[in-house]
Amino acid sequence: MTNKMTAGEAVKEARKRGIKCTVKELVSAYREIEGCDPEWRILCRLFFFTKDEFERLIELLPTLDKIRGEKEMRETIERNRLMNTPVMGFCWFWENDDNGLYGRKRTFKVLAPYKGNEYCKPANFTSCNEEQYQKVEDAAGKKYFGKNVPTLIEFTI
Repeated sequence: MTNKMTAGEAVKEARKRGIKCTVKELVSAYREIEGCDPEWRILCRLFFFTKDEFERLIELLPTLDKIRGEKEMRETIERNRLMNTPVMGFCWFWENDDNGLYGRKRTFKVLAPYKGNEYCKPANFTSCNEEQYQKVEDAAGKKYFGKNVPTLIEFTI
C-alpha cells in the first residue's frame, strides 16, 4: 500500500473521522497552513497528500480560524507600517506621441517624481535622498527612448 492518497480519498477519510469538508476546502486549508499547494499532477490538477501531511492537516483543521486570524493580523500590521512609512524618489511611466519617423507613433518612458507612503509606491520606484529628489523634480517629464531608463546615477552627480 502506498503512502499517498488523493484529495478525494483524503476527504472520505476526514468524513469518517467526523470532519465535513470538500476537496476544495481541504486543499485551501492545506495552502493556508503550509503556505504552498499539496503535490499535484499538472494534467488534471489531481492533488495528493501523504499520510503524515493528512494527519497533521486533520489535527490543525480545528485551529484554522485562529491561523487565519493571526495571518490577517500580521498583514494588517505590515500594511499599517507601510502606510506610515514616507518615501521619496522617482519612477517612470509609458507615453506615446506621433513624432516618430514619418509621423509614426513612438513609445517612450517619462520620468516622474514620487513622494508619498511606501504602500502606494509605483512598481518601478527608485528611492533617493533629499538632494537627489530635488534634481529629479527639476528633470520631471524627461523622455527616455529605447532601452534607456532613469537611474539613480543620473541624479547623484
